[in-house]
Amino acid sequence: MGSKIIISLMLVSVALIPGCTESQLNNDDNTSQSLSAATTTCEIDSDCSEDYECLNEICVIKYYTVTPPFEEDFSTASSRQYFEGTIFSGNTTWVFEDGVAESELGGFLSRKVNATDYIIEVDFNHAGDGGILVRGDGATLDYYGSPSGMVFIYRPVITSYGVKLADGDAYWISYSPAMQGSWGYDINPHTTISGTQGNVHLKIVVQGNTFTAYANSAEMASYVDTAGTYSGEERKWIALYYNSYGIEGQSFDNLEIKPV
Repeated sequence: MGSKIIISLMLVSVALIPGCTESQLNNDDNTSQSLSAATTTCEIDSDCSEDYECLNEICVIKYYTVTPPFEEDFSTASSRQYFEGTIFSGNTTWVFEDGVAESELGGFLSRKVNATDYIIEVDFNHAGDGGILVRGDGATLDYYGSPSGMVFIYRPVITSYGVKLADGDAYWISYSPAMQGSWGYDINPHTTISGTQGNVHLKIVVQGNTFTAYANSAEMASYVDTAGTYSGEERKWIALYYNSYGIEGQSFDNLEIKPV
């Protein structure tokens, strides 16, 4: 059994003290750790020290940003500091244990990517209701704690505490945490799935204004953003997501972000 590493992050954009060393960031104890030690306000990147950038008028550490190709198997304790972990309201606790990322409360596990076109793949274990957010805008991180963007949702079967309610589905939604009381809105028809809760390999190809989602190599849903809503250079956040309400045992493993 691996050591249990817990991430407890407030619903604010993370800001660290400029000058904090990487060894200080890589504190591998088993305690809950908030990354928000202090805030330094800014208008542009040059207002921040060398290892920081300006996001939503706050200096945040550049280590959040990764450039494809990138892999994360969630087996390294220090990986926890480079992700935002959030739910829709309140705090969330993401646990890195036995080489997987999981959260009892569900929600988003976010990371900034230095690219707008990419392929993202992940193993979704015991999948019940979850997926991947792409082309996320970090503007909502400071208040709502999760990016807004395009989310592919995969539900092999609709259940509540083990009881099947209906066949499953797969679809894209336009998600904004600022839409109070609402997830967002569906932007393409649902693909019906008659399956069971189990392991699935998800893959998203993001290229130009086209978003295509696959589950175990089978195409599930594709969307063309003709309006260019999700094509801005500022949309560089991705996130893994699942809903844990009435669904147990879900987790993520083997995250890969690759060039198209």
